Amino acid sequence: MNNSSPTRSILLWDIPTRLFHWSLVLLMIGAFITANQAMMERHALIGQAILSLIIYRILWGFVGGETTRFRHFVKGPKTLIAYLVDLRKALGKEGEKPHSVGHNPAGGLMILLLLLAVLVQAVLGLFSNEDTFLYFDAPLVHLVGSSISNQLTAIHKSLPIVLLILVATHVGAALSYLLLFGDNLIWPMITGQKKFPEQLVAQGDPKAGSIRLALLCLGMAILLVQGSIWILSP
Repeated sequence: MNNSSPTRSILLWDIPTRLFHWSLVLLMIGAFITANQAMMERHALIGQAILSLIIYRILWGFVGGETTRFRHFVKGPKTLIAYLVDLRKALGKEGEKPHSVGHNPAGGLMILLLLLAVLVQAVLGLFSNEDTFLYFDAPLVHLVGSSISNQLTAIHKSLPIVLLILVATHVGAALSYLLLFGDNLIWPMITGQKKFPEQLVAQGDPKAGSIRLALLCLGMAILLVQGSIWILSP
């Protein structure tokens, strides 16, 4: 960011978005630990919580705060390529780093990939089983049978590698922005506040999401997950 340009701090990420982000981080760590410790009952509960959070985030992507809506950060290939070209020029000192109030086009694509990967992983977990260390069947194994469940379990156990690559890329990109441009993308997800050039945010702060609406979306997500398990369970 050009220090000679006037800047202003705005509320970039609202409370529901920040709570979702860090709750998902903690739950993903918990899922990893419980899986490696063969604590399958707890692992299954954490997986259901993760699935509820992902469904909540999908709903929030349509009705949440301005910067969290999919229409705000999901861009087409042309916009993504143009952003990457501008970013390359900035790295070569041929121009300034392009600014985005919210996820930039590359970051937006990463968010979609992460949501999709975690969603698939969590859904697969509902049909998985564990017979290596102890006997355990997830709630919906009976719907697909043991043979298909074994196949889905194999995918469920392999997909974390993809998730780790995506997470590492996500974190690595944030650290790169900090080291190369002095642009801290992590701290705003803690405080909610971020500084931007005055002319970029001249029209005011992005509209924050409603906490009541966030609670409604979360309740609907939990009800969908737990209700489906209850209805489909034997």
